[in-house]
Amino acid sequence: MSPVGERRVDEVMRLYAQAWWTRDRDARDVAAMLRSAQPTIGAVTPDDRLVAFVRVLTDFRFKAVVVDLIVDAPHRRAGLGGRLVRAVVEHPALKAVEDVELYCDEDLVPYYASHGFAEPPRTRFMRRSRSRAEGTIPLTAAAKRSADDGSSRRK
Repeated sequence: MSPVGERRVDEVMRLYAQAWWTRDRDARDVAAMLRSAQPTIGAVTPDDRLVAFVRVLTDFRFKAVVVDLIVDAPHRRAGLGGRLVRAVVEHPALKAVEDVELYCDEDLVPYYASHGFAEPPRTRFMRRSRSRAEGTIPLTAAAKRSADDGSSRRK
């Protein structure tokens, strides 16, 4: 496991092409992300080919959010995802972080639970996207009423 820098942008793009949530990303934007100070971790083959990747968004004290954990299809079910999760949890820059969190597809909840993650009570993941509305679920009528009630109380 090692940090992933900008020189591996093409390899990260190859991995990103395999996931629905990352396949439309632009290489220039991914290169900028890889230049950031946020932790990135990758697994490479003996011939130095990137086959798994994860990045973390963090304030380095209270929260760290695991995002974009992707393992190359031919290398899945070999323990690389678990190694990446452990590398995040044990990362020296994240040792003082109080909560390591992630969001995932529903079918992966048992997998991440096996690595010590749990669903916190009364918590929902929500998104407001600047780029596209796909993948969002409209508010239910009850949620809309609740949101409207909240906004009217603030006036």
